[in-house]
Amino acid sequence: MMEIPPTIILLSKSPARVKILEELGFNVMVKDIDVEEVLLGDPIKTVKVNSLKKFMSYRCTGCLKASFDTVIYFEGEVIGKPNGYEDAKSMMMRFSGKKHDVYTGFTVGDDNNYIFDYDVSTVYFSDLSESDIEWYLSKKEYIGAAGGYMIQGFGKVLIRYIVGDFYNIVGLPIHRFFKALSKLGWEFKLYL
Repeated sequence: MMEIPPTIILLSKSPARVKILEELGFNVMVKDIDVEEVLLGDPIKTVKVNSLKKFMSYRCTGCLKASFDTVIYFEGEVIGKPNGYEDAKSMMMRFSGKKHDVYTGFTVGDDNNYIFDYDVSTVYFSDLSESDIEWYLSKKEYIGAAGGYMIQGFGKVLIRYIVGDFYNIVGLPIHRFFKALSKLGWEFKLYL
């Protein structure tokens, strides 16, 4: 087993992912990549294609890097990030009083040895009034967030309960992530 290096190259602009990895003791180097995300009919295929595209867009030999993609699966539709306020409002209105699944897929490793994996969690939304939704959207957390909300922020008040990994909904399924690192032969040690 190789010891996981304390530095990981994160191919994501997500402050939440940076925070999670830093809390686990990693030095995080964020690489801003420009990859057009796709929405396919299947949530697993969607997060796989998007995370692999991001992973392959940045080449580095012998470094540990990771890419992620999160989507919502609701009533047979794959939903990504909203295209502005009105789109986010429409999503919130649709989610109100109902459940949806959150899929986060990731690719981790180096250029020659990497793994794709994913997790799914179920989110049960509260019944929301239009004024509840407008209050939430005024916080601007919908920008860049799959499904138009962030559970780790003000979005927590929208949710009755969840089933599954909370961190998967945030965008980094910690348990599956470290399982993948172990399969790649990396030994995890806290660097705190």
